[in-house]
Amino acid sequence: MSFRTWRWCVAAALLAAMGLGLIGCWQQAAVDSRFRTEFGCTEYERTFLGAGAWRFQGCGHEVTYVCAGGENNTGVTCIQQQPATAGGAARPAPPSNEPVRVRLEGTTVDGQPAVRFVVEPVDAVLEFAPARSTETVHVTQTQEGCDYFSVSQEGVTAGSLAGIDLIELSALQPSATVFVQACGTHLTLTDAEREELDRFVAHALRLRRDARR
Repeated sequence: MSFRTWRWCVAAALLAAMGLGLIGCWQQAAVDSRFRTEFGCTEYERTFLGAGAWRFQGCGHEVTYVCAGGENNTGVTCIQQQPATAGGAARPAPPSNEPVRVRLEGTTVDGQPAVRFVVEPVDAVLEFAPARSTETVHVTQTQEGCDYFSVSQEGVTAGSLAGIDLIELSALQPSATVFVQACGTHLTLTDAEREELDRFVAHALRLRRDARR
């Protein structure tokens, strides 16, 4: 944590008795570190947008992160809300031999932070928004006539188009293959895609905990 951030945290601590400041302080330290590491940029402007969202502008880049967690300076996760830009252009994805099939997105719903897991091959979006529910992951499926959706492992199936219980999703075994099925499409997640799903679940659990404080 930089000296400037430390001073900000000390000032925030004075507001802790009113329930203000400390969580945002820890989030600021985490999101500052992420932006500096991700873009190699040390000269930037940071704006707190509320609902865990932070906008950064610097070194030709502009990006917004949505953060969750931060109690006791631990457990902060920050997800990009919108693509970074360089000179007005979208930041290119890292080179890969494989097409991008899933992605993680931060967003807000009714003024509160939320997180999405987008699964391109089955045209599905999993969204956890505490403003809507602190127990259920909402599922949106855009294929016309589709009436089936699930996330599963061998012997275990969770969810439907009506939604997925967050606790069921968090109980998926870390060493077992995960399948996403919808409308006759059967998708096996790669190790990298499974890591993105795990990040989605971890961020959702922190949002759930924050909402219940």
